[in-house]
Amino acid sequence: MPPKRKVSTEKATKRTPRKPKPADDSLTPKQMAFIEELLADEQMNATAAYLRAFKCSQKSAEASASRLLSQDKIKKGLMDARERLQRRTGITADKVLHQWWQIATADPNEITQLRRECCRHCHGKDFAFQWRNEGEFQRALAKAIAEAEESDRAPNLPTDEGGYGYDPGEPPNPDCPECDGNGHARVHINDTRHLTGSARRLFAGLKQTQNGIEVKMRDQDAALQNIARHLGLFNDKLQLQGDKENPIYALISDLKAATLRPVSDEGDD
Repeated sequence: MPPKRKVSTEKATKRTPRKPKPADDSLTPKQMAFIEELLADEQMNATAAYLRAFKCSQKSAEASASRLLSQDKIKKGLMDARERLQRRTGITADKVLHQWWQIATADPNEITQLRRECCRHCHGKDFAFQWRNEGEFQRALAKAIAEAEESDRAPNLPTDEGGYGYDPGEPPNPDCPECDGNGHARVHINDTRHLTGSARRLFAGLKQTQNGIEVKMRDQDAALQNIARHLGLFNDKLQLQGDKENPIYALISDLKAATLRPVSDEGDD
């Protein structure tokens, strides 16, 4: 008879599956510097922030900045840094959004205007030269006499046939033969001490130049783009997100030459 086989009574030991290593959420010093530079950048330019933090080439920064921003630990670090900044300064996203909205919707005419003013003949009698008042006429008359005496010639005296009461704020007379009803263009700057609300936010100062005073205003288009990005109206591919029922969505869809194509929130092409 063949020998009996021995049956082992020992149970086979089961291998314990290895536990996955916990994700390392710690940030390197350069990653922390990137987050600080990004928050300090007025335009939130990731490439510029990456350049300052990592001291690399422009080409490398353009490729690496977006990859770094896609990492979960960078997103969390950025969110935590924002919360600390808000607690420290009292600046919230709602406050910033409100300021952007004020800039984007402000009326520049509350700061400076191009006015069409009537000429001196528009409202004079029979379209003759019109004076502000009799005092202005008398001063012009005396000046003409004095200049004639100095040059020893016959004076060319002005007349007041057009009458008095010239007001440059009056609209041009469309029948005026002197200015053809166009009047004169004049740039008017309102007293900036009295600006309020959105106009005050839009105003960025004055500059004296060789050609006169230059009024500085904040970029309304940039403010509107910041609002759109904050509200998630644009994705990374520069496509306009939105509801298909939105009339703006439909309008852009109908534009054959539009380079910005809208997509729905559901991700339709």
